[in-house]
Amino acid sequence: MYRELLTNKAFLLLFLGRLITNAGDSVYLVATLWYLSQSDASGVVAGLAGFLITVPQVFQFIFGPFVDRLQVKPVVVGAQIVQGVFVTFLLILVTKNAPALLVLPVVFGIHLVATAAKPAYGKWMRLIVPDRLMVHASSIMGFANETADVVFNSMSGVIIATAGVAGSLWFDVSTFAVAMVLFGLIGVSHMARESALGKLSFKAFWGDLVQGVRFVSGTLVGKIALTAVLANGLNGMLLPILPHIGEALGGPEYYGFLVAAQSAGILAGTLVAPLLTGVNVGILVIGCMVTSTIAWVGSVVAAFIFGSPDVSVSMFGVAWLPVGIMNVVVSSAVMVITPPHFVGRVGSTVQSISTMVMPVGALIGGVLAVFSSVGTVFGLTCLTPLSIALLWVAIRDLRGMPAASKLTPLPVAEGVDRGIPR
Repeated sequence: MYRELLTNKAFLLLFLGRLITNAGDSVYLVATLWYLSQSDASGVVAGLAGFLITVPQVFQFIFGPFVDRLQVKPVVVGAQIVQGVFVTFLLILVTKNAPALLVLPVVFGIHLVATAAKPAYGKWMRLIVPDRLMVHASSIMGFANETADVVFNSMSGVIIATAGVAGSLWFDVSTFAVAMVLFGLIGVSHMARESALGKLSFKAFWGDLVQGVRFVSGTLVGKIALTAVLANGLNGMLLPILPHIGEALGGPEYYGFLVAAQSAGILAGTLVAPLLTGVNVGILVIGCMVTSTIAWVGSVVAAFIFGSPDVSVSMFGVAWLPVGIMNVVVSSAVMVITPPHFVGRVGSTVQSISTMVMPVGALIGGVLAVFSSVGTVFGLTCLTPLSIALLWVAIRDLRGMPAASKLTPLPVAEGVDRGIPR
Protein backbone atom coordinates (compact mmCIF):
# COMPACT_ATOMS: atom_id res chain seq x y z
CA MET A 1 0.00 0.00 0.00
CA TYR A 2 2.84 2.38 0.79
CA ARG A 3 4.42 1.59 -2.59
CA GLU A 4 1.16 2.42 -4.36
CA LEU A 5 1.03 5.79 -2.62
CA LEU A 6 4.68 6.71 -3.20
CA THR A 7 4.48 5.84 -6.91
CA ASN A 8 1.59 8.30 -7.22
CA LYS A 9 3.41 11.40 -8.54
CA ALA A 10 0.83 13.86 -7.22
CA PHE A 11 0.91 12.38 -3.72
CA LEU A 12 4.72 12.19 -3.74
CA LEU A 13 5.01 15.89 -4.65
CA LEU A 14 2.48 16.79 -1.96
CA PHE A 15 4.44 14.71 0.56
CA LEU A 16 7.80 16.29 -0.34
CA GLY A 17 6.33 19.79 -0.28
CA ARG A 18 4.89 19.25 3.19
CA LEU A 19 8.14 17.69 4.40
CA ILE A 20 10.16 20.73 3.34
CA THR A 21 7.75 23.37 4.67
CA ASN A 22 7.47 21.51 7.98
CA ALA A 23 11.26 21.49 8.28
CA GLY A 24 11.37 25.26 7.90
CA ASP A 25 8.42 25.81 10.22
CA SER A 26 10.02 23.67 12.93
CA VAL A 27 13.13 25.85 13.02
CA TYR A 28 11.11 29.07 12.68
CA LEU A 29 8.78 28.31 15.60
CA VAL A 30 11.54 27.30 18.01
CA ALA A 31 13.68 30.31 17.05
CA THR A 32 10.81 32.80 17.30
CA LEU A 33 9.58 31.58 20.68
CA TRP A 34 13.15 31.59 21.96
CA TYR A 35 13.65 35.18 20.73
CA LEU A 36 10.45 36.29 22.48
CA SER A 37 11.19 34.39 25.69
CA GLN A 38 14.56 36.14 25.93
CA SER A 39 12.86 39.53 25.64
CA ASP A 40 10.69 38.82 28.70
CA ALA A 41 11.82 36.31 31.31
CA SER A 42 8.43 36.35 33.08
CA GLY A 43 6.72 34.30 30.37
CA VAL A 44 3.93 36.82 29.68
CA VAL A 45 5.22 37.70 26.19
CA ALA A 46 5.68 34.02 25.36
CA GLY A 47 2.13 33.41 26.58
CA LEU A 48 0.84 36.19 24.33
CA ALA A 49 2.80 34.69 21.43
CA GLY A 50 1.22 31.31 22.13
CA PHE A 51 -2.18 33.00 22.07
CA LEU A 52 -1.51 34.67 18.71
CA ILE A 53 -0.13 31.45 17.23
CA THR A 54 -3.17 29.39 18.19
CA VAL A 55 -6.08 31.86 17.97
CA PRO A 56 -6.32 31.76 14.13
CA GLN A 57 -7.19 28.06 14.38
CA VAL A 58 -10.36 28.95 16.29
CA PHE A 59 -11.67 30.76 13.20
CA GLN A 60 -10.57 28.14 10.69
CA PHE A 61 -14.21 27.22 10.03
CA ILE A 62 -14.55 30.53 8.16
CA PHE A 63 -12.04 29.40 5.54
CA GLY A 64 -13.60 25.97 4.94
CA PRO A 65 -16.33 27.11 2.49
CA PHE A 66 -13.74 29.00 0.43
CA VAL A 67 -11.50 25.93 0.20
CA ASP A 68 -14.42 23.74 -0.87
CA ARG A 69 -15.25 26.12 -3.74
CA LEU A 70 -11.73 27.08 -4.84
CA GLN A 71 -9.20 24.87 -6.57
CA VAL A 72 -6.65 23.82 -3.99
CA LYS A 73 -3.50 24.34 -6.06
CA PRO A 74 -3.66 28.17 -6.24
CA VAL A 75 -4.58 28.29 -2.54
CA VAL A 76 -1.60 26.20 -1.43
CA VAL A 77 0.94 27.83 -3.77
CA GLY A 78 -0.30 31.30 -2.86
CA ALA A 79 0.03 30.50 0.83
CA GLN A 80 3.72 29.67 0.36
CA ILE A 81 4.34 33.05 -1.28
CA VAL A 82 2.51 35.08 1.37
CA GLN A 83 4.11 33.22 4.28
CA GLY A 84 7.53 33.67 2.70
CA VAL A 85 6.96 37.44 2.56
CA PHE A 86 5.86 37.52 6.21
CA VAL A 87 8.89 35.53 7.39
CA THR A 88 11.20 37.82 5.40
CA PHE A 89 9.70 40.81 7.19
CA LEU A 90 10.13 39.00 10.52
CA LEU A 91 13.77 38.39 9.60
CA ILE A 92 14.28 42.13 9.09
CA LEU A 93 12.74 42.88 12.48
CA VAL A 94 14.92 40.33 14.24
CA THR A 95 18.12 41.65 12.64
CA LYS A 96 17.13 45.11 13.91
CA ASN A 97 16.58 43.64 17.39
CA ALA A 98 12.97 44.86 17.27
CA PRO A 99 10.85 44.75 20.44
CA ALA A 100 8.28 42.00 20.95
CA LEU A 101 5.35 44.34 20.25
CA LEU A 102 6.52 44.67 16.64
CA VAL A 103 7.32 40.98 16.22
CA LEU A 104 4.03 39.61 17.57
CA PRO A 105 1.74 40.99 14.80
CA VAL A 106 3.97 39.42 12.14
CA VAL A 107 3.89 36.08 13.96
CA PHE A 108 0.09 36.34 14.01
CA GLY A 109 0.04 37.04 10.25
CA ILE A 110 2.20 34.00 9.48
CA HIS A 111 -0.07 31.67 11.40
CA LEU A 112 -3.25 33.26 10.04
CA VAL A 113 -2.16 32.46 6.48
CA ALA A 114 -1.11 28.95 7.48
CA THR A 115 -4.49 28.38 9.13
CA ALA A 116 -6.38 29.62 6.07
CA ALA A 117 -4.50 27.20 3.82
CA LYS A 118 -4.58 24.17 6.12
CA PRO A 119 -7.98 22.79 4.98
CA ALA A 120 -6.66 22.83 1.41
CA TYR A 121 -3.98 20.25 2.22
CA GLY A 122 -6.60 17.88 3.61
CA LYS A 123 -8.87 18.40 0.61
CA TRP A 124 -5.97 17.85 -1.79
CA MET A 125 -5.08 14.55 -0.15
CA ARG A 126 -8.75 13.50 -0.12
CA LEU A 127 -8.89 14.10 -3.89
CA ILE A 128 -5.66 12.26 -4.65
CA VAL A 129 -5.92 9.26 -2.30
CA PRO A 130 -8.61 6.52 -2.39
CA ASP A 131 -10.47 5.79 0.86
CA ARG A 132 -8.84 2.39 1.35
CA LEU A 133 -5.39 4.04 1.56
CA MET A 134 -6.39 7.01 3.73
CA VAL A 135 -4.92 5.72 7.02
CA HIS A 136 -1.63 4.91 5.27
CA ALA A 137 -1.61 8.31 3.55
CA SER A 138 -2.25 10.06 6.87
CA SER A 139 0.59 8.04 8.38
CA ILE A 140 2.97 9.14 5.62
CA MET A 141 1.93 12.78 5.98
CA GLY A 142 2.39 12.49 9.72
CA PHE A 143 5.82 11.07 9.00
CA ALA A 144 6.60 14.14 6.85
CA ASN A 145 5.57 16.44 9.66
CA GLU A 146 7.20 14.67 12.57
CA THR A 147 10.42 13.65 10.78
CA ALA A 148 11.07 17.28 9.98
CA ASP A 149 10.26 18.22 13.56
CA VAL A 150 12.53 15.55 15.05
CA VAL A 151 15.53 16.46 12.90
CA PHE A 152 15.24 20.23 12.93
CA ASN A 153 13.86 20.73 16.44
CA SER A 154 16.79 18.75 17.81
CA MET A 155 19.11 20.95 15.74
CA SER A 156 17.31 24.20 16.52
CA GLY A 157 19.13 24.86 19.78
CA VAL A 158 22.47 24.43 18.02
CA ILE A 159 21.32 26.58 15.08
CA ILE A 160 20.24 29.37 17.43
CA ALA A 161 23.54 29.16 19.31
CA THR A 162 25.60 29.31 16.09
CA ALA A 163 23.65 31.13 13.36
CA GLY A 164 21.25 32.98 15.65
CA VAL A 165 17.53 33.51 15.20
CA ALA A 166 18.14 35.33 11.91
CA GLY A 167 19.90 32.32 10.41
CA SER A 168 16.96 30.13 11.37
CA LEU A 169 14.53 32.47 9.62
CA TRP A 170 16.66 32.53 6.45
CA PHE A 171 16.32 28.76 6.33
CA ASP A 172 12.53 29.01 6.67
CA VAL A 173 12.29 31.50 3.78
CA SER A 174 14.19 29.12 1.50
CA THR A 175 11.85 26.22 2.32
CA PHE A 176 8.80 28.21 1.21
CA ALA A 177 10.44 28.80 -2.18
CA VAL A 178 11.23 25.11 -2.70
CA ALA A 179 7.77 23.98 -1.55
CA MET A 180 6.11 26.46 -3.90
CA VAL A 181 7.88 24.81 -6.85
CA LEU A 182 6.98 21.28 -5.72
CA PHE A 183 3.30 22.09 -5.22
CA GLY A 184 3.27 23.87 -8.57
CA LEU A 185 4.42 20.67 -10.31
CA ILE A 186 1.27 18.77 -9.32
CA GLY A 187 -0.69 18.48 -12.57
CA VAL A 188 -4.19 19.83 -12.99
CA SER A 189 -5.37 16.39 -14.12
CA HIS A 190 -5.34 15.34 -10.49
CA MET A 191 -7.99 17.96 -9.74
CA ALA A 192 -10.60 16.10 -11.78
CA ARG A 193 -12.46 14.96 -8.66
CA GLU A 194 -12.97 18.52 -7.43
CA SER A 195 -16.62 19.51 -7.31
CA ALA A 196 -17.63 22.55 -9.33
CA LEU A 197 -19.65 24.44 -6.73
CA GLY A 198 -19.64 27.78 -8.52
CA LYS A 199 -18.85 31.26 -7.27
CA LEU A 200 -19.05 31.96 -3.57
CA SER A 201 -21.61 34.66 -2.83
CA PHE A 202 -22.39 35.65 0.74
CA LYS A 203 -25.57 33.57 0.61
CA ALA A 204 -23.66 30.55 -0.70
CA PHE A 205 -20.90 31.10 1.87
CA TRP A 206 -23.40 31.17 4.72
CA GLY A 207 -25.20 28.09 3.37
CA ASP A 208 -21.92 26.17 3.05
CA LEU A 209 -20.90 27.23 6.55
CA VAL A 210 -24.19 26.07 8.06
CA GLN A 211 -24.02 22.76 6.20
CA GLY A 212 -20.54 22.10 7.53
CA VAL A 213 -21.56 22.88 11.11
CA ARG A 214 -24.70 20.73 10.81
CA PHE A 215 -22.73 17.81 9.45
CA VAL A 216 -20.30 17.99 12.36
CA SER A 217 -22.97 18.48 15.04
CA GLY A 218 -25.20 15.76 13.59
CA THR A 219 -22.57 13.03 13.46
CA LEU A 220 -19.94 11.34 15.57
CA VAL A 221 -17.45 13.91 14.25
CA GLY A 222 -18.84 16.53 16.62
CA LYS A 223 -18.32 14.35 19.68
CA ILE A 224 -14.74 13.68 18.65
CA ALA A 225 -14.12 17.43 18.33
CA LEU A 226 -15.72 18.27 21.67
CA THR A 227 -13.56 15.81 23.57
CA ALA A 228 -10.48 17.66 22.31
CA VAL A 229 -11.62 21.08 23.58
CA LEU A 230 -10.51 20.63 27.20
CA ALA A 231 -7.39 18.72 26.18
CA ASN A 232 -6.27 21.46 23.78
CA GLY A 233 -6.85 24.11 26.42
CA LEU A 234 -4.50 22.31 28.77
CA ASN A 235 -2.06 21.60 25.95
CA GLY A 236 -2.08 25.29 25.07
CA MET A 237 -0.62 25.95 28.51
CA LEU A 238 2.45 23.94 27.48
CA LEU A 239 3.34 26.03 24.42
CA PRO A 240 4.54 29.25 26.10
CA ILE A 241 6.30 27.58 29.03
CA LEU A 242 8.27 25.00 27.04
CA PRO A 243 11.21 27.41 26.44
CA HIS A 244 11.31 28.06 30.20
CA ILE A 245 11.20 24.33 30.96
CA GLY A 246 14.16 23.92 28.61
CA GLU A 247 15.93 26.77 30.40
CA ALA A 248 15.30 25.08 33.77
CA LEU A 249 16.64 21.77 32.47
CA GLY A 250 19.86 23.25 31.11
CA GLY A 251 19.43 25.91 28.40
CA PRO A 252 18.29 26.34 24.77
CA GLU A 253 19.66 22.93 23.83
CA TYR A 254 17.18 21.26 26.19
CA TYR A 255 14.34 23.33 24.77
CA GLY A 256 15.22 21.91 21.36
CA PHE A 257 15.54 18.42 22.86
CA LEU A 258 12.07 18.65 24.45
CA VAL A 259 10.42 19.71 21.20
CA ALA A 260 12.39 17.07 19.30
CA ALA A 261 11.38 14.38 21.82
CA GLN A 262 7.75 15.41 21.40
CA SER A 263 8.07 15.13 17.63
CA ALA A 264 9.98 11.83 17.84
CA GLY A 265 7.22 10.33 19.96
CA ILE A 266 4.52 11.46 17.55
CA LEU A 267 6.60 10.21 14.61
CA ALA A 268 6.91 6.75 16.16
CA GLY A 269 3.17 6.75 16.76
CA THR A 270 2.38 7.65 13.15
CA LEU A 271 4.49 4.73 11.95
CA VAL A 272 2.79 2.29 14.33
CA ALA A 273 -0.77 3.50 13.64
CA PRO A 274 -1.33 1.64 10.30
CA LEU A 275 -0.69 -1.64 12.14
CA LEU A 276 -3.66 -0.93 14.42
CA THR A 277 -6.40 -0.20 11.87
CA GLY A 278 -8.21 -3.38 12.94
CA VAL A 279 -8.51 -2.29 16.58
CA ASN A 280 -11.68 -0.50 17.69
CA VAL A 281 -10.94 3.23 17.71
CA GLY A 282 -12.58 3.77 21.11
CA ILE A 283 -10.51 1.12 22.88
CA LEU A 284 -7.36 2.28 21.11
CA VAL A 285 -7.76 5.93 22.11
CA ILE A 286 -8.48 5.14 25.77
CA GLY A 287 -5.48 2.80 26.04
CA CYS A 288 -3.18 5.28 24.32
CA MET A 289 -4.16 8.17 26.56
CA VAL A 290 -3.75 6.20 29.80
CA THR A 291 -0.25 5.20 28.67
CA SER A 292 0.55 8.80 27.75
CA THR A 293 -0.57 10.06 31.16
CA ILE A 294 1.75 7.67 33.00
CA ALA A 295 4.76 8.68 30.89
CA TRP A 296 3.92 12.41 31.18
CA VAL A 297 3.84 12.21 34.98
CA GLY A 298 7.18 10.42 34.85
CA SER A 299 8.66 13.29 32.84
CA VAL A 300 7.53 15.90 35.37
CA VAL A 301 8.77 13.87 38.34
CA ALA A 302 12.16 13.23 36.70
CA ALA A 303 12.65 16.93 35.94
CA PHE A 304 11.46 18.69 39.08
CA ILE A 305 11.77 16.09 41.84
CA PHE A 306 14.77 13.94 40.90
CA GLY A 307 16.56 16.57 38.79
CA SER A 308 17.24 14.22 35.86
CA PRO A 309 16.82 16.30 32.68
CA ASP A 310 17.79 13.52 30.27
CA VAL A 311 15.28 11.09 31.79
CA SER A 312 12.64 13.83 31.73
CA VAL A 313 13.20 14.48 28.02
CA SER A 314 13.04 10.74 27.25
CA MET A 315 9.80 10.23 29.18
CA PHE A 316 8.32 13.31 27.53
CA GLY A 317 8.98 11.72 24.15
CA VAL A 318 7.40 8.42 25.25
CA ALA A 319 4.30 10.33 26.38
CA TRP A 320 3.75 11.59 22.83
CA LEU A 321 4.03 8.20 21.08
CA PRO A 322 0.42 7.22 21.93
CA VAL A 323 -0.66 10.70 20.85
CA GLY A 324 0.84 10.04 17.42
CA ILE A 325 -1.15 6.81 17.12
CA MET A 326 -4.37 8.54 18.14
CA ASN A 327 -3.85 11.48 15.79
CA VAL A 328 -3.46 9.29 12.70
CA VAL A 329 -6.29 6.87 13.48
CA VAL A 330 -8.84 9.49 14.55
CA SER A 331 -8.04 12.01 11.80
CA SER A 332 -8.19 9.25 9.18
CA ALA A 333 -11.54 8.08 10.55
CA VAL A 334 -12.96 11.60 10.33
CA MET A 335 -11.65 12.01 6.78
CA VAL A 336 -13.10 8.69 5.61
CA ILE A 337 -16.61 9.33 6.95
CA THR A 338 -16.66 12.84 5.44
CA PRO A 339 -17.89 13.19 1.80
CA PRO A 340 -15.11 14.61 -0.46
CA HIS A 341 -16.88 17.91 -1.25
CA PHE A 342 -17.39 18.52 2.49
CA VAL A 343 -13.77 18.02 3.53
CA GLY A 344 -12.89 21.73 3.65
CA ARG A 345 -15.93 22.74 5.69
CA VAL A 346 -15.92 19.76 8.03
CA GLY A 347 -12.16 19.75 8.56
CA SER A 348 -12.02 23.47 9.32
CA THR A 349 -15.06 23.28 11.62
CA VAL A 350 -13.54 20.40 13.58
CA GLN A 351 -10.25 22.29 13.86
CA SER A 352 -12.03 25.40 15.13
CA ILE A 353 -14.05 23.51 17.73
CA SER A 354 -11.12 21.47 18.97
CA THR A 355 -8.76 24.43 19.36
CA MET A 356 -11.13 27.15 20.57
CA VAL A 357 -9.70 27.12 24.10
CA MET A 358 -6.06 26.61 23.14
CA PRO A 359 -5.25 30.36 22.90
CA VAL A 360 -6.78 30.89 26.34
CA GLY A 361 -4.70 28.02 27.67
CA ALA A 362 -1.56 29.63 26.24
CA LEU A 363 -2.33 32.92 28.01
CA ILE A 364 -3.12 31.14 31.28
CA GLY A 365 0.08 29.11 31.04
CA GLY A 366 2.20 32.23 30.63
CA VAL A 367 0.50 34.03 33.53
CA LEU A 368 0.54 31.00 35.87
CA ALA A 369 4.27 30.65 35.30
CA VAL A 370 4.66 34.17 36.76
CA PHE A 371 2.64 33.55 39.93
CA SER A 372 3.55 29.91 40.58
CA SER A 373 6.35 28.03 38.84
CA VAL A 374 7.14 26.44 35.52
CA GLY A 375 7.15 23.04 37.21
CA THR A 376 3.60 23.54 38.49
CA VAL A 377 2.27 24.43 35.03
CA PHE A 378 4.17 21.50 33.52
CA GLY A 379 2.51 19.24 36.08
CA LEU A 380 -0.95 20.55 35.21
CA THR A 381 -0.44 19.61 31.56
CA CYS A 382 -0.42 15.94 32.65
CA LEU A 383 -4.20 16.34 32.70
CA THR A 384 -4.19 16.59 28.90
CA PRO A 385 -4.09 12.88 27.99
CA LEU A 386 -5.99 11.93 31.15
CA SER A 387 -8.92 14.20 30.21
CA ILE A 388 -9.13 12.60 26.76
CA ALA A 389 -9.20 9.09 28.23
CA LEU A 390 -11.93 9.96 30.74
CA LEU A 391 -14.11 11.67 28.13
CA TRP A 392 -13.87 8.74 25.70
CA VAL A 393 -14.80 6.38 28.53
CA ALA A 394 -17.77 8.56 29.51
CA ILE A 395 -19.26 8.97 26.00
CA ARG A 396 -20.74 5.68 24.80
CA ASP A 397 -20.57 6.47 21.07
CA LEU A 398 -16.85 7.18 21.33
CA ARG A 399 -16.14 4.23 23.60
CA GLY A 400 -17.81 1.88 21.11
CA MET A 401 -16.42 3.45 17.92
CA PRO A 402 -15.47 0.64 15.48
CA ALA A 403 -12.11 0.09 13.82
CA ALA A 404 -11.02 2.65 11.22
CA SER A 405 -10.85 -0.07 8.56
CA LYS A 406 -14.59 -0.70 8.97
CA LEU A 407 -15.72 2.91 8.50
CA THR A 408 -17.37 4.18 5.31
CA PRO A 409 -18.38 7.67 4.06
CA LEU A 410 -21.60 9.01 5.55
CA PRO A 411 -24.47 10.15 3.29
CA VAL A 412 -24.55 13.95 3.24
CA ALA A 413 -28.19 14.09 4.28
CA GLU A 414 -27.43 11.97 7.32
CA GLY A 415 -25.16 14.60 8.76
CA VAL A 416 -26.74 17.77 7.37
CA ASP A 417 -30.49 17.21 7.52
CA ARG A 418 -31.18 15.04 10.52
CA GLY A 419 -27.97 13.78 12.09
CA ILE A 420 -27.12 10.20 12.91
CA PRO A 421 -29.54 8.48 15.27
CA ARG A 422 -27.78 7.02 18.27
